[in-house]
Amino acid sequence: MAKYEYKCRHCHCRFSKSVKIEERNQPQMCPSCGKTDSEKVLSNIAFNKTNFQDSADCESCVEDSGQAGCHGDGCACCSN
Repeated sequence: MAKYEYKCRHCHCRFSKSVKIEERNQPQMCPSCGKTDSEKVLSNIAFNKTNFQDSADCESCVEDSGQAGCHGDGCACCSN
């Protein structure tokens, strides 16, 4: 089972629900109004990238760049 986000066509409530993958596109019952008139919508997702560098490495990287903040653009210690 996976968690999907839905929007009720009747009351416009957005809700998430764990459903079987093969049932993900079927309308789900709205917890607000009880109607089974919903559609699956795209939800926001978040990624968590583990940073294996310690903060001392990042500070020296910023110092080497001559910039006040993270310089990004492929920097392994600053790109999170």
